[in-house]
Amino acid sequence: DKRIDFSRCTRWQPEALFLSHTRIKQIDWQNLAQMTQASVIQSSSLFYFHGDNIFYQEMSRLLQLHRKQLISALNTGNCAAIENEISGLLGLGIGLTPSGDDYLAGLSAVLFITGHPARKYRDIFIVALEREKHKTTQLSAITLREAIDQRYRETVYGFIYQVVKKKKKNI
Repeated sequence: DKRIDFSRCTRWQPEALFLSHTRIKQIDWQNLAQMTQASVIQSSSLFYFHGDNIFYQEMSRLLQLHRKQLISALNTGNCAAIENEISGLLGLGIGLTPSGDDYLAGLSAVLFITGHPARKYRDIFIVALEREKHKTTQLSAITLREAIDQRYRETVYGFIYQVVKKKKKNI
């Protein structure tokens, strides 16, 4: 008995993002990571669960462990370890889009921008997702695949756009 009127909707066509070698060097990645982490720590993220529930405590521990190991594997270029950590994060968490999947989607949204040096790992993410998508929900697998292909919510695009276009005060 409900209807959604799409007649006034327009197709969203965001500007394609590109990172030049110069811009990559200009971005204060460490500060950006610290800002993001501080925001996450203050939220109700499962990554930093502080309650008494041992199930959530263990999930939080595993999320942090796999995240650290994935970043380390990306830094060293260890393709087997990258696949292993993607597998460890897929489906880890609760809800329609588990926290591990959300993390991978956010990471993909940045790593696979044209010009980013880590874009070379895109195929590893795709292969790992295809092989392990049974570990997560269909919605989450689709969301992650879209993020790998640089398609995500407008709010996520807005954040990344500010980083890429050097508009730090708007972040």
